[in-house]
Amino acid sequence: MPAQTVKSMVDYNNKATIQCKVAANLLKYIIEAARNLPPLSSDQCVRVLENACSHGVNSVDFALAVCQAAANRDPSATVSFIFNDLPDNDFDEVLALVSNSTVADFNPTLHTLGKSMYSPLTKPGTLDLVYSNASLHWLSSPPWLAGEGHSPSKVANQAREDFAAYVSSRHQELRQGGKLAVSFPGVPDGQSGMNSCFPDDFKRVHEIVAERGAASLAWMQKYCNGPTYSRDRAEVLQDIEELGASDYRAGRITLDDIATRTADMLSSVFHSTFTSMWVQYGGLKKDQAEDLMDVFSEALHQALKEPKTLRVYHLWVIVATKK
Repeated sequence: MPAQTVKSMVDYNNKATIQCKVAANLLKYIIEAARNLPPLSSDQCVRVLENACSHGVNSVDFALAVCQAAANRDPSATVSFIFNDLPDNDFDEVLALVSNSTVADFNPTLHTLGKSMYSPLTKPGTLDLVYSNASLHWLSSPPWLAGEGHSPSKVANQAREDFAAYVSSRHQELRQGGKLAVSFPGVPDGQSGMNSCFPDDFKRVHEIVAERGAASLAWMQKYCNGPTYSRDRAEVLQDIEELGASDYRAGRITLDDIATRTADMLSSVFHSTFTSMWVQYGGLKKDQAEDLMDVFSEALHQALKEPKTLRVYHLWVIVATKK
């Protein structure tokens, strides 16, 4: 990877967070995929979908890598990007970051889309490359919030349905020979489960918030439980194989919590998710939810100072090719 690419990744993030290190490692796979895309379509355009673009911190380097690869293959090629995230995402920030970067030198077409990544997003057979940045562990509709309880089997079923929907939709949207690059928090084989990456953190944060009297322990356990489900690699590869991948690469990245898992990063990741959940399901008003988020953030900082909550974090990266 070019030194300037790694440097720009760090500059955008301003700190060595999981988001930065995950993206820097995923970038290697995206560069490789972009160099091995199918032959250009008749209009000479390479069409790319980025899921879970969020505020665009990592989108610049991903987009730049794709533009450089396309130009190296054929100087006459154009590139069209779709940046997708949930409807309440700030897409203006994404577009501003990309438009004011060196990506603009390639004059790509930029589009935004506010839809669930577990739903169809584009016309069938139109995409050359799809990538998702460590986001596929988020559940589309946590069953316990719908009054169905916190059954491990229900959560596991929801996770399987979500991922199958994601892979199926992307398989239909990719051209033959198109590439799908996905990354997600992973766990060792046989240890798939709810909050598998952060169980000690959340347990301790719940206790701290309850100790401070901001919310009861029972309330926190129900409404402050990250709607995420980490799956082992075997489960994910089975879904990808069943839905038409002719070949794939699978990699494992190990990140040291002490260097990467910061309370600031986790607070940022969960801010909009938790405040929305607390208003919609927990009966709080918006200002109450924001106040509780302040306490939650302080509790995270305290919890992460306690050695027992620190653990090694794994990331699975898979690049698949459509048959």
